[in-house]
Amino acid sequence: MSGTARAATDPRVGAAFREWVLRAADDELIIGHRHSEWTGFGPDIESDVALSSIAQEEIGHARAFYAQLAAGGGDADRLAFARAPAEYRHATLMERENAGWEWSIVRLVLYERYEAERLRLLSASGQEPAAGLARTLLREERYHALFADAWLTRLARGREEGHRKVQAALEAAWPEALGLFEATDADATLVAAGIADSPAAQRRRWEAAIRQVLEPCGLVIPSASPNEGGRRGQHTPEFRPGGTLVNGTALEAAVWGVLGSVEDPELPIGILDLGLVREVRVVGGRVSVRLVPTWTGCPALDVIRTRVREALLALPDVREATVEYTYEEPWTLDRMSPRGREQLAAYGLAVPRKRFSEPPVCPYCGSHDVAVDSLFGPTLCRATYLCRSCRNPFERFKPPADPEPSTPASR
Repeated sequence: MSGTARAATDPRVGAAFREWVLRAADDELIIGHRHSEWTGFGPDIESDVALSSIAQEEIGHARAFYAQLAAGGGDADRLAFARAPAEYRHATLMERENAGWEWSIVRLVLYERYEAERLRLLSASGQEPAAGLARTLLREERYHALFADAWLTRLARGREEGHRKVQAALEAAWPEALGLFEATDADATLVAAGIADSPAAQRRRWEAAIRQVLEPCGLVIPSASPNEGGRRGQHTPEFRPGGTLVNGTALEAAVWGVLGSVEDPELPIGILDLGLVREVRVVGGRVSVRLVPTWTGCPALDVIRTRVREALLALPDVREATVEYTYEEPWTLDRMSPRGREQLAAYGLAVPRKRFSEPPVCPYCGSHDVAVDSLFGPTLCRATYLCRSCRNPFERFKPPADPEPSTPASR
């Protein structure tokens, strides 16, 4: 039986194909929103207009996919905007905030090669009308890749500083780019039905295409494990329906606005940027918030819970507010937003990129010649150091993961 016939007669295959299309729609919607944030802020007017146009096209492509998914009685707008966060299937690469022009260009290069691979498979799937739509979009997306490649070359083959920034952006984006190929049961079903190739095979072709773009620019592909979760509905705090990306109900928007105003009592950072908010549910006038603690013994936990609950109950349409901590997954540095890192750095607090075991850097002189003074600083989430170069003491953010003992600094 052909893949086309199986998708039409086998409910499991039909559901898997629907998930595949939903991923495409969600990817396009979310990256379109992120691109649109550059409108009025691009490095020059031509690039500003170009990326704004790309954003418009991506959102238009998402709308076309949602319309097909909603055919037969659904509502495309509700599908796009009224789902809970865990129901979105975009890769987490799409939702990350724009951490500089070079970051957005690197993401665009990585995504467009992936999107071309997906659209080619979809156009050859025999599943109409999605296959026909994919053939049309494949022609339009080509211009996105041309724009991205031109800018990547311009940045990476120019001054040394530009090359360094692009390489750093590539290293930051690469693990989540690998998350584009996160496999679920739907992928196995589509492969068995002869509709799609395995994610591993897609990744090999994608990496080969990416190398052709990166290597002439002197860029090195990082060695990293994939950051996954998005294809299963596990998203970062930077994806907030009702917040910076997707508009939810008015009450949901108000709830997220209130959460954005609550600050950690021990650090100059909000709980959203710190990544404490795990889940928000709004049902009628009842709001439930689940938080992820940085440290289970942190004395600020009760203060934060009280502040969140009081802020929620101050909203006129909230009748009941429940705030609890969850230990289903540990807090990690990945949950902190780029803006949060900048706030802590401005405060004079060094923050590791991924792990506490990374070589620390003095925030005052940039030296790596530093020593641990004490792993236990003024709060549970801070350690103290001494820089041997400039002789300044400083604090470093300490996540509850893989601390490696070091010899205290000699005075």
